[in-house]
Amino acid sequence: MSLVVPTTGVNAKWYGWHFIHEDVNNVGDEANLFTGTLSLGSNGVAQSSNSGILSYSSAIPWKEGTGSIGITQGSLSSYVANMNYTPAGSTQVQVVMNATAAANNVYQFNQTSTHASLTGSWSGAWSSAGNVITANLVFQNNGTLQSATTFVNCDVNSTAPNGLSLTPVSGANYFNATVTLPVTQCSWSTTNPKILTGVGFIHASGIPLTPNRLELMLIDSNGRGIISFRGVK
Repeated sequence: MSLVVPTTGVNAKWYGWHFIHEDVNNVGDEANLFTGTLSLGSNGVAQSSNSGILSYSSAIPWKEGTGSIGITQGSLSSYVANMNYTPAGSTQVQVVMNATAAANNVYQFNQTSTHASLTGSWSGAWSSAGNVITANLVFQNNGTLQSATTFVNCDVNSTAPNGLSLTPVSGANYFNATVTLPVTQCSWSTTNPKILTGVGFIHASGIPLTPNRLELMLIDSNGRGIISFRGVK
């Protein structure tokens, strides 16, 4: 799964989730996470290679790496990504990803995200450095985080503005996400607060009783996929 969001000029930010062990409802547990910048051509079609892809392998805890991605067969509805990346201390991994735009009844990028769409309890899991923790995120009517399950001693419920925050992006169907992990026993913030940023978006899950799915990725400046969340309501 991937999300491409505009930045400046002809560039766009690319986020990629590779879920491991998905079940029949496409619910994944561990997630390998990728981020980078793509160059866009006519009408926003991804057209060129980029050597700045950052990877974070949940299956190999604490292993971040860098790589390159080559886009072929790009169109407004699909592309093929030929990616090479090397987790720290490991050998190069080659992955070919075929991406196709979601159907309109699953996700539409040009709709506007709202805080109201976050309201309620999302049931799912954190995926972090090889740890998969069953979790709930609960948002109030104004989109403010009410509570969230702590993972690996990392608390995203710290006092605003440091707690997990999802801000709707005007004219687009995703949220900018940020959190500051306080100095605790959390593996990534034992001596200094840890600032993570990323994106979140909601799409149709295809599950009748829980038709909405929230995807979330928060990373640090090195591309470490400290946390991702996937949940339904």
